[in-house]
This record gives sequence, structure tokens and C-alpha cells, in this order.
Amino acid sequence: MAGATNMMHLSAPRARKYAVLALAASALAAPSAAFATCTASGTAVTCDGTSAAFTYQGSSAAQVTVNSGAAVTAPLVVSPTGSTLTNTGTISNTGVQYGVQFGDSATITNNGTITSTNSGTGAGAINVGANSTVTNNAALTAYAGTPAVYFVTNGTFIYSSSATSTVSGNIVFGVNTG
Repeated sequence: MAGATNMMHLSAPRARKYAVLALAASALAAPSAAFATCTASGTAVTCDGTSAAFTYQGSSAAQVTVNSGAAVTAPLVVSPTGSTLTNTGTISNTGVQYGVQFGDSATITNNGTITSTNSGTGAGAINVGANSTVTNNAALTAYAGTPAVYFVTNGTFIYSSSATSTVSGNIVFGVNTG
């Protein structure tokens, strides 16, 4: 190999120099990923940029905002009663779970894109607890045969009739007690 250096024949200081240079070069060549741009400040959660899955750890209702241009890789999990989601970005689910998972009395307003592309049992776009409301003003898509929205018990689905609003998938209502 022309120009190759045999590290076994180098002096210790020179070998360390090449090792440090090789390590630095490999670090520069490694791809970097943008993670964790969903941040909580008290009960306000804001998602900007590219974000990995996010679970809200608080016990009080959260107000979650996925801003325009944000891309959240699901799941987005918020369980406290009365939490809200306003989405103007993109929430994408490729796993065997629901992409958006909220507790009871949740209010979800989709002004962006929420998609689920997995066909497995248990996959879907949105799962909300009892007495929740989901409003779709934009694009809501689930894999054929899986729920776009699943209401555990009671619920209200509001669909905008605007030309840019679409729903692909099933809207499933669990037990209706009212």
C-alpha cells in the first residue's frame, strides 16, 4: 500500500499523534442527529425542529404545542386528564403503538399532519381517553384497517370541511356510556 503507515513501526509519541488524529477524523465524519426538541416548562410543552418520541412526566394537565415545521417521531404520550395538543407540524408514527396517546378529557386540534404507517395490531394515529375531543383541520392518516382516532369511552370527532382537510383511516368509538 503506497503511502500507508504501519503504526507498529512508529515511536510511541508519533503513534499517539496518529491515533488522536484518527479519532478526531472519525468523530467529524459521524452523522449527528437532532433529538429531544420537545421541551417542558411547567405544564407547557413545546416541540420545535426534529424531535424523538416524547412522554410528559407531569401529573397536571399539559398544554402541548407542536409548532409549524416541527417533525415529531411518535409516540407523543401525555396521560394527565384535561391535557391539550395543538399540532401545526408533523407527527409521524411507524411503530406498533398509537402515535399520539392522551388521557381522559383531552382536547386535540390537528392543523398539521398526523400519520401512522404501521399495520400491526395496536397501531394507529391517535388514542384518547374518555370524554375527549379531536378536531381535524388538516391531514390525519392511518394505515388501512387501523384507527386514525380511537376513543376509549365517549368522545367527539370534529372534521373540518375545508378543501385541505383529509382523514384516511377509521374513527373508532369505544364504549358509549352517554
